[in-house]
Amino acid sequence: MGADENPPDAIYIGEDPATAARITAEAIVRARPTGAKVAMIGGPPAAAGATPRQAAFRAAAEKAGIEILGQADSLTLTLDDVQEKAACLLLRYPDANVLWSITAGAAGITGRSLRASAMAVDTDVITIYIGATSDLAKQVEAGSLTIVVDNVVYEWGEELVNLLNGGLSGKQISKPSDPLGITGKVYTKDDIAQWAYPEDRCKE
Repeated sequence: MGADENPPDAIYIGEDPATAARITAEAIVRARPTGAKVAMIGGPPAAAGATPRQAAFRAAAEKAGIEILGQADSLTLTLDDVQEKAACLLLRYPDANVLWSITAGAAGITGRSLRASAMAVDTDVITIYIGATSDLAKQVEAGSLTIVVDNVVYEWGEELVNLLNGGLSGKQISKPSDPLGITGKVYTKDDIAQWAYPEDRCKE
């Protein structure tokens, strides 16, 4: 469920597609201040979360003045299929200067493919959903990915555990001031060294 689709007595900790989309759109505008033209690699329409995520990004892009050129959906999100979709999008929209991917895995595949074909110099690959990984951090360092939007799922889990522990100890569980716990963070080559693997974020 989305953040606005829960019963009145429920507390939601997790991804809000609208927030993730806004953060991503802001990152794109910073990376392409003279004009962003986006080609989208979507996911299986029937997959949970895919359609809300894509719709939220389109809405945020329109609000930010970002042009969406087109979209190709990968029904399998496998290496070969994502590579094929990325190549077709760039052939169809040669003026695209941003590739948005539905998952971090798809963005990773696209980034490696672009770098191998010497096309990554003028292409941004944006990823949301499962957030940053060690592999994607290395790709940002290497330049095959320009931007990673980490939606900090570890912090969500930490916030949820804190709420549960409070409830078990008899405290009244109330909604946190930010229903997401933490909204997310954008990383580029300039600060990707500050990114830490989720298990290393554990607070004493």
